[in-house]
Amino acid sequence: MCLPRLGYGQQGLVQLLVARGVRTTVAPLYYMGHNPELSLVPIRHRMGSVLDPCTQIRQKPWVERAESFRALPFGNDPEPYHPDRSRLTDQQLLALATSPIDAERGRGGTLLLTTFHVAGAIGTRGRDVELLLAETGIKHFRQQKMAEPPPMAAVDVPRVIYATVAVRMSDLMSPTARLRLVDAYLALGADGVWVKISGFHEKAAPAGIRAVGAFFAALREGPVPIVSCGAGQLHLALLADEISASIGVAESERFVVPATWKKKAKDGKRKGRTRMAYHPRLHCSFRVGSENARKAFRQAPCDCGAHAATKPPTGLLVAEHAAILRADQARDALGGDTEERREWVLGSAVKASLDSG
Repeated sequence: MCLPRLGYGQQGLVQLLVARGVRTTVAPLYYMGHNPELSLVPIRHRMGSVLDPCTQIRQKPWVERAESFRALPFGNDPEPYHPDRSRLTDQQLLALATSPIDAERGRGGTLLLTTFHVAGAIGTRGRDVELLLAETGIKHFRQQKMAEPPPMAAVDVPRVIYATVAVRMSDLMSPTARLRLVDAYLALGADGVWVKISGFHEKAAPAGIRAVGAFFAALREGPVPIVSCGAGQLHLALLADEISASIGVAESERFVVPATWKKKAKDGKRKGRTRMAYHPRLHCSFRVGSENARKAFRQAPCDCGAHAATKPPTGLLVAEHAAILRADQARDALGGDTEERREWVLGSAVKASLDSG
């Protein structure tokens, strides 16, 4: 299953995605204050909604967090959260574990995610706290009987709770460390595991990609569904290997702790979000407006139908182009048996020497 991650103002893509078979979308929870339409799903479809609490942003200094994130009950701590050093009282830990889940539920989420931060391996203080936060959140979900939709709900989609694990790729290089992390998260009794791996994407070192592949293979041996979130252009390979994947539509393609956002560029002009134009035949994305993007589409025309084939999409067409390709390629990657899907991924990519812009 492919779960497209929608950005600010991209609610207009929902109907397009629905028409192409998408049944669950993802959006950051802190967008809901200014863009609540992202969480609205068509009533005639039993469609799921994931409202990512993005609690890893708590690891950034207060001044570098978006105002909308600071407005959340868990987003306004004056000091950055450090998994191995920050202290939490029992009351603070309970609030941090439960308030994101309550907020996701209150905004209409159907697949709820537990609180998470990027932390180390099993045995580190940070990971111990992460497991306790997830365990407490799952217990809260069960005790509050959140699984069933409220009476007379317009969209009667049952809710589920996924344990979220956020980890650096470097902490998955050891087979022992991988298996201990797998065992710990599967033992939580969640309805699924939502995985965010910092550094895991198409430009990662082959050894790291193999290590993460082994991690997912071990997770898949468990009894619950697995979702890889933010793996960049590796998401098609994961889908072909029967692992659900979430990826951004023209942005947020990779999971990272957000970098400091500068409101103005060197020339004094206001900076906007970085938009990426995905190329379906090259299996990589190029910065919109870059020469690499122009060269890529000129050499290998795109057949999405949303824009001129030999030119990269611009403006509102960037997101429409990405939504069409993400949904259509995901459908192709999920067709046939496992071997056929793997061959499709390998065969659909054109070898290219171009680097992402």
